[in-house]
Amino acid sequence: MQARERDQFPPASRLPKDAENVWEWVALACQRSPIQPIANLGQGSIDFNPPQFLIDAHTEAISKIEVNDYGPTQGLPRLTRALSATCSKVHGRTLDPCQEISIHCGATEALLCSVMAFIEPGDEVIVPEPTFNLHVVCQVRYENQIRLFGGIVRYVTMTAPPDTNSRTVLANEWKLEPGELRKVISPNTKMLVSRFAIIRHNPLGKAFSAEELLEIGKICTASNALILSDEAWEHLDFSSNFCSMASLGEPISSQTIVIGSAGKAFNAAAWRVGWAIGHKELIKHIQTAHILLTFNAPGPAQEASAIGLERGVSEGFWQGNRKRAQDCVSSLCGTIQELKLPYTVPAGAPYIFLNTRNIHIPPDYSFPPNVTHRPRDWKLAWFLIQEIGLATIPGSAFYSTANDRSGRDCLRLFACKSDQGLQDARLRLRKLAKWIKP
Repeated sequence: MQARERDQFPPASRLPKDAENVWEWVALACQRSPIQPIANLGQGSIDFNPPQFLIDAHTEAISKIEVNDYGPTQGLPRLTRALSATCSKVHGRTLDPCQEISIHCGATEALLCSVMAFIEPGDEVIVPEPTFNLHVVCQVRYENQIRLFGGIVRYVTMTAPPDTNSRTVLANEWKLEPGELRKVISPNTKMLVSRFAIIRHNPLGKAFSAEELLEIGKICTASNALILSDEAWEHLDFSSNFCSMASLGEPISSQTIVIGSAGKAFNAAAWRVGWAIGHKELIKHIQTAHILLTFNAPGPAQEASAIGLERGVSEGFWQGNRKRAQDCVSSLCGTIQELKLPYTVPAGAPYIFLNTRNIHIPPDYSFPPNVTHRPRDWKLAWFLIQEIGLATIPGSAFYSTANDRSGRDCLRLFACKSDQGLQDARLRLRKLAKWIKP
């Protein structure tokens, strides 16, 4: 049979065009580096295991028939009960484990089901930036999920302090101006997708105050817009002042869907267990989408996650995990200060947004074809991987294509690493000194 032409089966128009995954781009650069092993501060992966009590729980769960077979599509009752017990305090109301919590194959699927459940073609969805990129160069994860169902993305850009190029700034100095948010709201606005309520804002590590969240919530509810609040990192709150968007009372609570993640909570991203929490009138539609997409989340991981929630306090896990992350950030920031480079100090996250304006790539440096057309931050990310074996993420990857210039002087560093991983990263960072010029 004659080979088919490559374009005989083009991808559906709903898929991103010429999709290139920034994480795979960085991984490929790491593979090509002559310096091995790489000190990887790029992808937000933690290079140490969950606590032993959780590993034991997962191991034991695998032998249970009832969690290896199809379970309730809503999630294992033990997990939804544990989430109700844990999250009711945070949300300020008693959550019904049977009707107000939906378990998913990770937070990503919970987000996708939420968008699928409510977005019609032509609906507008507001996405703040900078924000977490997953799938496509200079296009955030949310954008592609929204476009998959015909939604239209409207971006609102956070305001950076005016002197970020010359001094170290606090993450909480970055602001989402209410006036800017109002400008992008229209009669077609259906939803706001945010990482506002999370302490571990990616890439800034900003901790939004209750006052900031309340102002945002009022604007959205006045426009009858849903709020999809990605709170996957709620347990890593350095300040102990975590505020969930869903805790701000009515009508904000009834228009908010909160997304959470066991993988992020327990340093076990491959478990693929996440959840959506909200009023039953919202969750029932998200559940319908979940049944159509994946039907079930992994049973043993659900069981282990429930045990983690039940025993997290008594085992001292939450407090110990927060301290470990904060110590990692302090250690890495200390090395950056030695280099006299400006950066954004995170308020409650192991992310560091590094300003690289004073790092100068040699003008005659040769880049491969897949890098030559890239912005400066991409070239610098490649350069550091090849020359000192240090992986980071280009700052512009956290912005939309139209506004990616806002991130071109920055790199994102993920600091939550093992002692050895952090030591290696600090040694590599110090090698930057010879390319730093005011």
